[in-house]
Amino acid sequence: MPNTIKTISLTDDDKSYLNKLLTQSTLEIRVYQRARILLLKSEGASNKAIADKLDIGISVVKRCLNKFKENGVEASLRDNKGRGRKAEITDDDITWVISKACQKPKDYGYSAEFWYPMSFRKFINSIAETEGHPRMATVAETTLRKILSNARIKPFQVSYYCERRDPEFDAKMHDVLVIYKQIEMQFDKDGKLIPFEKDAVHTLSYDEKPGIQAIATTGEDRPPIPNTDKSNGYQRDYEYVRLGILSLLAAIDLLSGEAIPLVSETHKSSDFVTFLKKLDEKYPKGDMIRIILDNHSAHTSKETQEYLNTVSGRFEFVFTPKHGSWLNMIEGFFSKMTKQMLGGIRVESKKELEDRIYRYFDEINKEPVPYKWTYKMDTIDLSQEDIDSIVYEVVNAKAASAENKNKKAPKTLSEMKKNCFARMHPSLKTASVPDAPASVVAAPEDSSNPDSQSSETVVSERQDVKPERAHVPDIRRRRSMTLPDYKKTFLVRVDYDLRASLYVSAPTKRKILEVLKKIGDRDALRYSRPWTGSSPGRHRF
Repeated sequence: MPNTIKTISLTDDDKSYLNKLLTQSTLEIRVYQRARILLLKSEGASNKAIADKLDIGISVVKRCLNKFKENGVEASLRDNKGRGRKAEITDDDITWVISKACQKPKDYGYSAEFWYPMSFRKFINSIAETEGHPRMATVAETTLRKILSNARIKPFQVSYYCERRDPEFDAKMHDVLVIYKQIEMQFDKDGKLIPFEKDAVHTLSYDEKPGIQAIATTGEDRPPIPNTDKSNGYQRDYEYVRLGILSLLAAIDLLSGEAIPLVSETHKSSDFVTFLKKLDEKYPKGDMIRIILDNHSAHTSKETQEYLNTVSGRFEFVFTPKHGSWLNMIEGFFSKMTKQMLGGIRVESKKELEDRIYRYFDEINKEPVPYKWTYKMDTIDLSQEDIDSIVYEVVNAKAASAENKNKKAPKTLSEMKKNCFARMHPSLKTASVPDAPASVVAAPEDSSNPDSQSSETVVSERQDVKPERAHVPDIRRRRSMTLPDYKKTFLVRVDYDLRASLYVSAPTKRKILEVLKKIGDRDALRYSRPWTGSSPGRHRF
């Protein structure tokens, strides 16, 4: 563009306006430069002198002057709308990227569960051409991050929710809250427990805490060192030894605040029944024991049912809805216990862990504090509730109803094995039972009952069972053999004359003979004879 503008004329108002702009601290650099160009040109400076003074290109000076000549001062200072490079990424491209981000990598054959920035960028680049978005074949990771951020989605993160799979969740929660309201009304305005007017009802919140690990350190813990930057807390060796796990069955009395523990190796139905027996011994006979608990299978098993039938009217179970364990107040107690005692605990044995758990409960029970429930308690009005019907609805009918009184508990594993042996060997006499195979484990006799029948009697009573109708359980686990049994079985001399013939191949015979030679039992060699039948290569012992 030829330089045809030698000088420009500015009015006093224009000069005042431009000088005022130059005093603004937030003025854009390009507007500042253009204002200086106009002022310097009005003073008669050449285009080259202006470019050198402002350290800009001469083409910038010429463009500013031409815009001033065409449209005036204001037009020369500002760029026209729409000026600049048009965006290459279209709305269709953005929509396509977002749709891909909302799908999992496994849907496209990848091993990952969720997208990560780098893997997502590589995926977009690899399929962009084939799916009609060529610009996205070279898109950068930062651009993809910006697209997803503007769409307010984070496919690289995962959060969890709890789906309400129980259609009666709200109704069951309401019933549990009614029980808590009853507990609240049992205290006066000063927080003192009001004595029961008639039959006492002891309400407990119960749950299990399985998988408490007994962990031992491999080195001594180093205590904090005061007045130094080397160690502000305890130092512990990274290595540790696992000693096993324990399960804790516990309940808190919602009226007294007392915590009742039971430490066990497992948390099966038998353990739960043991805990119920412990509660039965603790509270006065004739009082009702109401337990709030979750839907664990041990709480409604046949073994639990059988025990409840022996103490009819003693227990009431109030079940929390599915995925509603947070309604059980003992969950807060377990959380407190984990922070105060179980977190980072190290022991030398499982017995020490058990003792320390019981010690913790003793410490808590020195100053028991009744737990209070506050969530949605203002929505409960006991005057509008039929307590008896509510308890009846939430008590598990299978475990506590009268019609199931005569149902039997499931057979123990030892009894199943014993009956299985009797069915498989109906011709055996009672005298042969002690010589039964090692894999068959007889049920232990009840030493506390002198009238209990022995295992021989049980086998003889099952002689009439028809094998074809008997159900033989799948017994896959065999009894581990102890050292005395091993010696008795393998390390004693056997009279080979009482054994039946055993036919083996020639290579097997050679290996057996090599073993016999090494252990020095040469007498056994004379019992081995070649096979005289039609099949070659077979030998008989």
